Order: sequence, then C-alpha cells, then structure tokens
Amino acid sequence: MMASNSRHSVYSTLHFESRGDIAEILSTYALSFVSSMPRPRLLDLGCGSGAVSIAALSKRDDLNAAALDISPANVASVRAAADKAGVGHRLVAHCSDYVAWRGGPFDLIVSDGVLHLIDASDAQLVQRLAADLAPSGYLIATMPFECWANSVRTLLRRTWRVLPPVADRLAMIAGKRLHPEFSSEFLAERLVYLRIEPLRLLNDQLLADFERHGLQLIEQAPWPSPSIAKYDHKLLVWKKR
Repeated sequence: MMASNSRHSVYSTLHFESRGDIAEILSTYALSFVSSMPRPRLLDLGCGSGAVSIAALSKRDDLNAAALDISPANVASVRAAADKAGVGHRLVAHCSDYVAWRGGPFDLIVSDGVLHLIDASDAQLVQRLAADLAPSGYLIATMPFECWANSVRTLLRRTWRVLPPVADRLAMIAGKRLHPEFSSEFLAERLVYLRIEPLRLLNDQLLADFERHGLQLIEQAPWPSPSIAKYDHKLLVWKKR
C-alpha cells in the first residue's frame, strides 16, 4: 500500500494479504471495459499480494500487468504467487512510491482502497494517474468518501492511536468473534489500519480535480465493507478523454 512519509516505514514492513473474493470481482469488472481491446496493459496500484492482477492475467492470455506496492514483502509475495499461477512471465512487480515511479501508459489502472493513502497533493496524484493512462484508458478504484459515518471513524482512529497495546488484544478478540472466517494473521495485518487516517476522502473538489485532468467519472456505486471499522467506500470508474 502507498503511505505518507510518517507511515512509510510501517507499510514497508507489512505483508498485506489481498482478499481473493474481492480480487475476482474487481478483475472481472475491470476487464469488462477492455473486452474488445487486444493486448491491454494493467497496473495493479497498491497491489498487496497481487490478487487482482493475477486474477486478471488468469482471465486474459493477451494481458500484461505491472503490480506496484511500497512493501518489499508484498512485492516478493506477488512474484511468487504469479509464478505459481503460471502468469509470472506477463507480470512485473515493482517496489516503489507511486508518484515517483514511471511505468505507463496503461489501458487499465485498478486500485483497491489505496488512493486515499498515497502521499501527494490531490493535484499531484490525479496528474500522475492521468499521465499513466493511455487515451481512452480506465481507472477503476475503491475509495472512501466524505460522509458522517467516515467522520466518526476518523475520530475513533485518532482516539485509537493513543490507546495502550491492550487495545490491540481486545480488538483481535472482537475481530475473531465478528469474523470467524478470517485467520488470526489476516486480522492482525489489519490492526495497523485502525490507527491510519486517510490523506483524502472523495468529495466534489477531488472529483473536479479528476475532471480538470481529463478523467471523466463514468460510473460509481456503493462498495461493501467487510467490517464496521473500515471506512465506507465507493467503487468508481474514470475514463481518460
């Protein structure tokens, strides 16, 4: 995942396991926008364990992908998983900050729950995304938006940051009861996010920045959250004019 400088060291030591069910949904949805395009290129931005790009590569033999993440552990996991899935020759994984990285253009950029964490001004981020998209390319992202529930979550996260370590243990107990389908390792990975505030939330001003840089919002829909602790997100699709 991408992060601000104060969080860079935290994220760079994490291994983030992407949920397979979400990866299947996002990869299928993203590929629907390029179904008639030969040999498309995809960027899995903030790739975690690379589940989205690997799922997409498994669905399209002519697809090539780049997976980008700030965590060396994640990038190593992507490479191993891609090789295991037999798609490693069509995927290149990079460990880098997104704004400083150069690898476009892409026909598809898919980013699940990452855009609000990238350390840059809104204008810098949107300019970078626009530059990395090929003409008529698509950006598919899930992102938290401004609403009263997310404002409450921000206040709770600020409170959580000053709580003693015992709070993590209590959160693990609660997480196991609420989500018995998730492993202890999976839940532990997400404890760090209880202390992370977004650098941005989707609002009218940010949407205007996208529009100014030639990215037209063509679809948006609610995006389900697996936990009440996670920010409410939307699924959004922009097309480059």
